[in-house]
Amino acid sequence: TQQVDGKDIVNPLNQEVVTIRGRPPGEFIVNVHYYKSQDQLAVPVTIYLAEVNPTLKVLHYATLDLKKEGEEKTAVRFTLNSQGKVENINTLQTSLVGDP
Repeated sequence: TQQVDGKDIVNPLNQEVVTIRGRPPGEFIVNVHYYKSQDQLAVPVTIYLAEVNPTLKVLHYATLDLKKEGEEKTAVRFTLNSQGKVENINTLQTSLVGDP
């Protein structure tokens, strides 16, 4: 909830946007983590990986369910080669947070 012009507005979106500038070569891992919840219900998380230059191109799109607090999943992994091209898109699981 946020205030706009003195009114409480509920934003149903909880999103994060990451932009990679310069396209440094290497592996990139996008993990999602169920940190905390008031209702303890499963949380659907949609991952969208895209290139925007020179035109928009969707490279990966998926929805995962996080079922409990502390759960961590690898949503997508990919490699940028030395020319900045996206390669080896996969979902091989790895932990970035570690055991809760």
